[in-house]
Amino acid sequence: MNKNRTLRKTIPFVIAMAIALTLLSGFAMTADAAAPNISVSNEAELVSAVNNAPADPVSYTIALISDIEMTDALTIPGGKNIVLISGKGGPFSLFGADDIETIHVYGKLTLGTTDLDGIIVTHKAGDYGNGVEVGNHNGDSGVLIMNSGEITENAATNPDGTASGGGVVVYDGLFKMYGGTISNSSAIMEGGGVTLSSKATFEMYGGTITNSRGSNVELWGVFRMYDGEIVGNNLHGRGVNILDSGLFEMYGGTIADHEYSGGVRISGKFALFEMYGGTIENNTAGGTGGGVFVREGTFKMYGGTIAGNNVYNLYGNESGGGVSVNSPYTSSSHSSFEMYGGTIVGNNAKYGGGVAVHYAPHTSGSHEWVSFEMYGGTIEENYARESGGGVWVPDTNRNFSVFKIPADAVGVVFSNNFAAGAYDRDPADDDAYAMYILGDVTWSDPFTQGYNNFDVSYGVGTPLTFNTLFFEVNADDDDVKGLISDSKPILFDKPFGKLPALKRDGYVLTGWFTEAEDGEEITSSTIVPEAEDYVVYAQWTEYVDTGGDGDGKDSGSGFGQAVIVNNINDDKNDNKPDQNNSVTDKKPAPPVMGTPGGDSADSQNTSTGGMRGALFWVMVLLTAPAIAAGFIFYKNKGKV
Repeated sequence: MNKNRTLRKTIPFVIAMAIALTLLSGFAMTADAAAPNISVSNEAELVSAVNNAPADPVSYTIALISDIEMTDALTIPGGKNIVLISGKGGPFSLFGADDIETIHVYGKLTLGTTDLDGIIVTHKAGDYGNGVEVGNHNGDSGVLIMNSGEITENAATNPDGTASGGGVVVYDGLFKMYGGTISNSSAIMEGGGVTLSSKATFEMYGGTITNSRGSNVELWGVFRMYDGEIVGNNLHGRGVNILDSGLFEMYGGTIADHEYSGGVRISGKFALFEMYGGTIENNTAGGTGGGVFVREGTFKMYGGTIAGNNVYNLYGNESGGGVSVNSPYTSSSHSSFEMYGGTIVGNNAKYGGGVAVHYAPHTSGSHEWVSFEMYGGTIEENYARESGGGVWVPDTNRNFSVFKIPADAVGVVFSNNFAAGAYDRDPADDDAYAMYILGDVTWSDPFTQGYNNFDVSYGVGTPLTFNTLFFEVNADDDDVKGLISDSKPILFDKPFGKLPALKRDGYVLTGWFTEAEDGEEITSSTIVPEAEDYVVYAQWTEYVDTGGDGDGKDSGSGFGQAVIVNNINDDKNDNKPDQNNSVTDKKPAPPVMGTPGGDSADSQNTSTGGMRGALFWVMVLLTAPAIAAGFIFYKNKGKV
C-alpha cells in the first residue's frame, strides 16, 4: 500500500481529533479554576479593581497574586458582586490593618470558587480587628459566600469591651458557608468565630468553624446548619450560643469536642433550638449541660444524636451530661426541652447522665418554669455516677411534674441506662407516676416502670439488689452475631426481660433454655424465680434446603425453601415500640434546604458549576461534527 495515500487518509482524522481534544481540554482547564477578570498584587490595585467592577448581578473575579497588607478595610460597595480568589502560587493572604476589619461587605462577596483557589483573610500577630463584617446597624445589608480558603487569626475588640464576631460578624444580611475554615479567632464577648445580629441569617452547608475564643458561633438571628463542622474549641467557649430571640435549626453536621463550656447553650427568653438531624458529641462542660444547656428558652429535638458528652466538677454541680434544663433568669421566663425523636446516648454526669432538669424556685415557688416533655425518641446507655442514669429531676419535695411522658407519646424508649443504685417505686408515688408517665414507653431491662433511678432519678423506694443472667451462645463465638454483652442484670420476682436475638449462618435461633440441650425455655416474660445468678443457653435449628427452583418464589432467598424443624417462638418481638415513630403532628416541616449560590436572597450563582455544565455540552456539540467528519473522511479513504 502507498504510504503517502495512507498518510493522506489519516491526517484529516488526526487533525479533527486534535481540534476536538484541544477544545475539550481547554474547557476542562477553565472548569478547574475560574479565569479572573483581573489580577492584583497590592492594596491600591485591589481597591481600584473593586470600585471599577461592573454592577451586580454580573460577578467580577479578582485574583490575588501576592499577599496584600491593608491600611484600611476593603469595602465591597452595595450593588457590586465581587469574587476574590488566589491566583497561581497561592493561597495568598489579605492582612487587615490593626484595629480595623479586613473586609466590610455591603454588596456581595464570594471567597473562593474551588477548594484550591481560596484566600486567607487574617491579621498579623498582635493586631486586632474582625475578619469580615457584613452590613451594619443602619439598614445596609450584604451577602457573604465562603466556598474555600481561611478566615483566621482575627480578634474583635472595641473600647467598651463588647465586641463580638472575631472571624465573621453579620449585622444585616446573609452568610452562606460551603467550605473553607474559620479558625483561631477571638472576641472580648462571645462569637469568636461567627456572630449574627437579629437581622442576620447564616446557612452552613460545609466547612469548619473551630478553636475560637468565645463561642464558635453566637446568634441573635437565624442559623441553619445542614452540614459542616463546629469543632474543637479549647479556648473557654462553647460551640453555639443562642441569645435573645435567636433561632438555630440543625439538620446535619457535627458540633463536637468543645472542652470547657459544652456544645450548645440556649440563653434567651424567646431563644429556640430545633434539632432535626446531625450530631452533638464529645463535648465537655464545667458544671452542667455537656451537650445542650437550656438556661432560658426552648429546645425541641425531632432527630439527630446527642452522644458521648460529659460534665466535670465545678462548684459541686455535675449534671446533665447530654442535656441540662435549668431555671430561667426571671419568673416571667421558661426553660423547656421537648423531645419528639432522635437519640441521647452514652453521656455521663454525676446527676442525670442523659438529661438533668433543675428546679430552683423563684419567690412564687412555682416549678412549672422548667420542664422536660418526651413524646418520642430514645435515651440509652447513659451513666450517672449517683442518680438518674437517663433523666434526673430534683428529689426535694418529689418534683416529678418537671418530667412528663404525655398520653400521646409514641415509641419512647429507655434502654441500658445506669446509675449508682436502683429502687422499686414507693406506693406513695403511684399517683404521681400515673399522672405524669402516660404514653407508650419501654424502660431499661429489667424494669417495668421508670421511677427506678437507672432511667429516672429515684431514691425513696425499696433498694433493689441485682443478680446476673449469663448468656452461652452454644456455638463457635465467631459464627454468632448479635451478642452485645455476655450478661445482663436481673431482679428477683421480675421478668427476665429482653433476650438477645442472635444470628448464625445456616441456623435459626430456636430460643434460650436452661440447658445446652433440652431444659426449660426462658422467654422475656419468664419471672426470675430466685434471687440468684442464672445461665441460659442458645439452642439452634439448622435450615433444611428443599431445593427450590431459584426463581425466588419458593423462599425469601430464591435459592430453595428453608424448612425449620421444631421452631419455638422465643418471644423476640417483645412488644417493643417502633423507635422511629414520633408525634408527627407536633413536628413542623423544615424549610427547604438551599442550594449553593441560589435562593431569593442570593440569586446569582456563586459557583460556576451550572454554567460549566452547560458550556460542556455546548463544547461537545461544537466538536462532535469535527470528530464525525474526520471519521467519515477516514472511512471513505480520503475521498470527498
